[in-house]
Amino acid sequence: MERCRKPIIGAIRGFAVTAGFEIALACDIVVAAKGSKFMDTHARFGIFPSWGLSQKLSRIIGVNKAREVSLTAAPLTAEIAERLGFVNHVVEEGELLKKSREIANAIVKNNQDMVLRYKSERAHDYYNGMTKEQFRKMQEFIASRGSKKQSRL
Repeated sequence: MERCRKPIIGAIRGFAVTAGFEIALACDIVVAAKGSKFMDTHARFGIFPSWGLSQKLSRIIGVNKAREVSLTAAPLTAEIAERLGFVNHVVEEGELLKKSREIANAIVKNNQDMVLRYKSERAHDYYNGMTKEQFRKMQEFIASRGSKKQSRL
């Protein structure tokens, strides 16, 4: 999703759990219906987050709050997610697609070269400061996690 040149608006209704949460965080703008919940269950099931959740969430809401969200696997309501900053708008369920389209229409009215440039320059911010070697080791670690038996605490 980060490689997509155009902005992605996530319209979340219901639960965004684990991979769904990671997909929501990969969106440029997130609109959630009231009653929606976000939950990171990686720690509960012994799965290493490999799509950027641990990096993105901590950069958006802060390291300590992100640890709490991930380590407790407690669901966050759309309203809390908006307060924490990873949801842009919370709307009534019947208004979800309408609000998402309003945002898309506002984006389309802007200079598209600048929109694309802004998106591409922002896309990989969460890897800033990481050397190529660190990035390679992170990817190798993530890949190796899938081949090992998960431990229980």
